[in-house]
Formats: sequence, C-alpha cells, structure tokens
Amino acid sequence: MLVPSVGLILAGGEGTRLRPLTYKTPKPLIELAGRPLIDYPIMELARQGVKRIVVSVGYRADDIIGYLGGAGGRLGVEIECLRESRALGTGGAIKFALGRLGRNDFVTANSDTIFKFDLHGMYRVHVRTGAAVTIATVHAEDVTGSGVVEVNGDSVTSFVEKPDPSRYRGGLINAGVYIVSGGVRDMMPNAEKFSFERDFLQEAAAKGQVSAYPIDTFYTVNDMEQYTRVSAMLGGTAAPGYGTDHSYGHTSHKSEPRENP
Repeated sequence: MLVPSVGLILAGGEGTRLRPLTYKTPKPLIELAGRPLIDYPIMELARQGVKRIVVSVGYRADDIIGYLGGAGGRLGVEIECLRESRALGTGGAIKFALGRLGRNDFVTANSDTIFKFDLHGMYRVHVRTGAAVTIATVHAEDVTGSGVVEVNGDSVTSFVEKPDPSRYRGGLINAGVYIVSGGVRDMMPNAEKFSFERDFLQEAAAKGQVSAYPIDTFYTVNDMEQYTRVSAMLGGTAAPGYGTDHSYGHTSHKSEPRENP
C-alpha cells in the first residue's frame, strides 16, 4: 500500500518554554545532538517515503526559511515553507496549509519531536477504519500534563485532558503525529485560529472519526527540562536510530510526555 506522499510540519510557535534558547533562535533550529531540531521529523518522514514536506512557519520565519532553503537535498525530500502571518494554533495552521496540500491524505507532525514509526502500518489502519484522523499514540508511565488517549481497539473513544493520578498511573498519550484525510477541511471549525487537539479532535473522537496507532519511540523537546533531559540522553551524538546517512541502528524505547502547544 502506498503512503501519503505529502507531509506537513508545524514550526510556527515561539517556543516560549525554551527560553532563553529561543530569544534569538527559533525552536526548530535549536541544535540537539549536532542537528537542528527540525531535521529529525523531516528525516523520519523522508525515510518513510514522504516525497514533499510543507513546513508552516511563523516566529522568526526568515531564519527557518533560510535554513530549509538548502536542506531538502541533504535531507532527501522536497521542502516548501508556508508563512503564517500570525499565530494560528495547531488547528489553524493545519487548516491554513490545506490549500498547499490538496485533497489527498497527508501526514503531519510537530517540529519539536523526535520519533520513529511505521507509516505504512499506520496508513493501513487509517484506510481500513475510514477515519478522518489517525493519531500516533505512545505509552508513558507519567501522563501528568500530557492527557490520556482512551481507545477501544483502533478507535479513539475520548481524550482525558487532566487525568486523575489515582486512576491513571500510566497510559497512552498523543504523540502529535497524525494522518489526516484530505476531506477534513469540511469538518473543521469555522475559525481561523484554533487548537487541533482541543477544538477538533475531541469532537471528532466523540463521533467515532479518530483512530489510533501505537508507536514505541517518541521524544518531545517542548521546554527546558525536556531539552536538558533529551540532550543528556543523546550524549551529543546522533539521536537513537538516526545517522547522517539516514541509517538506523538500535532505538531506545522511551517516551517523553507530549504537552499541548
């Protein structure tokens, strides 16, 4: 089965929780283990067969555009940048990008994540279930600040935003990697700025339109604590499973809680 040929990476946020690193450098260009952070999701999507990636940029957009302008050949994929005139939220950014993505299915991820997944397997679930959105989920021992994804088989039944620690001592969290059906525009809120997670996925799951696909490897670099922890874990070398030639070795099966943007 073919996979979506087009990807979208959300890279428009200010990265306020990563200050002081982001005062002069946009979050996607912060160096992590010898690479700009945004290289990691681009490399993984390219490895999975995605041929073209649209990157939605906002804060310090010129810096990101300048870097990515010459990075496509090195990273093995065609890259196009789409400039947001103002902050749109995750949902608004996806909706804004739909004009460049066409009506076909696409895969989207955040620029502050390192992950490894099977796009072919995830897309099989997406097609088989007829979902509007299929989300990548990862098991975390600590779900504090992340929310919990409740599932029944492949179907997402609900999202628990503030899980009770006495009930949820671990669980599935949203990794922020999605396969989105091309016709999703007609289902989105009639707003320019909104959260994809809170303002769209919650309602879509209640209607049985969201599927889940588990992945094992996921790290997020969303604040200074996570940056310090992931940097120490990587030890100044290429990230687990990532080499400069896109080769993959042993992968550490750990996850960091994914926080809402």
